[in-house]
Amino acid sequence: MKKLSVLLLVISCTLFAACSKHVAEKDNCGCFVSLSDAKADAKQNNRNILFMITNEGGDVTSSAFISNVVMSEEFKESLGQEFTVFHWDASQAAFEKTVAPENATKEEIDAAKKAETTMTENLNYAVNIGGGAYSPQFYILSKEGYPILEVQYEDFEDEINTSDFSILVHGYNEPVKMFNSMIDATKTGSKEERLKAIDNVYTTTNELYRIEMIDLWKEGVSLDKKNESGITGKFIYSIAESDAADKFNNNDSEGAIKLLVETADNPALGGEEIQQCYYLAAYLMSVTGSTDFQLMADYLYKSYEAAPNTEIAPSIQGTADYYKDFDPNTMIDLDFEDSGIEISGLEGSE
Repeated sequence: MKKLSVLLLVISCTLFAACSKHVAEKDNCGCFVSLSDAKADAKQNNRNILFMITNEGGDVTSSAFISNVVMSEEFKESLGQEFTVFHWDASQAAFEKTVAPENATKEEIDAAKKAETTMTENLNYAVNIGGGAYSPQFYILSKEGYPILEVQYEDFEDEINTSDFSILVHGYNEPVKMFNSMIDATKTGSKEERLKAIDNVYTTTNELYRIEMIDLWKEGVSLDKKNESGITGKFIYSIAESDAADKFNNNDSEGAIKLLVETADNPALGGEEIQQCYYLAAYLMSVTGSTDFQLMADYLYKSYEAAPNTEIAPSIQGTADYYKDFDPNTMIDLDFEDSGIEISGLEGSE
């Protein structure tokens, strides 16, 4: 009888889960507040995503943009229909919602946890693609959530209206269409054709954006597991960089460094990818306060030796020499990022 009761409980839970439907959350502007919900809607409706970063109440331009554009009926009937609109409110008020008040009820605690999860997801995505440095800020993403481009504008303060903003966004129609065509090419044809298409996307994509396209790079690796094409090393590096960033941002810097060093031994990697792996490993040691200066120097020398003819190699060698003879008593500030290697997705690197 007891076993039957447990079985009935399992069945009841399964039926409840099957009947429960996720309800996508929207803000008072009618925009999706979660990237995952925005991607689901974009795929369902086969349309691009308009990603907006604002700081309502924190700057005049954001407040004016929300009031004059996003809240207008014209916006909802035009861009709101053409795009899935994803809005990240990066204001202080929004961050405060991630913390439950004292003596909070269960509902308040659950709401704070949900807000924190959404805030973290949005913050990580924005940081990964170089966003959040100012507001308002706008990006056009593909339906898969791949960043296509940033919508550039001159400071419009409180003068912007929906018509002007629509003209601004539509000014990017051609590059957006071209990007989507390249993505479509990765989904059809022979393995060789798809791999070539993925490589084309990789080489034409902004370096900062690659970290948010990992599923595409993984597809590239799966199409050529033996690296017969000789091009999967770049995909493997990008995957490792993304995984290392995740570990680092989740307070596992040791795991991130180990992953990068192990990836450097992958025979599919070329000299420049190996250089980046070792350099990033040394960089993470530096920003986390490691005192193992000899190991740091070792990684930097390996980074240099992997591709000694690159433009950034002399800078890496100079940094390696510095740490080889490092004396804590004469320590000077050394900026790894001056080397020129693009470092993506590391929240705590400042």
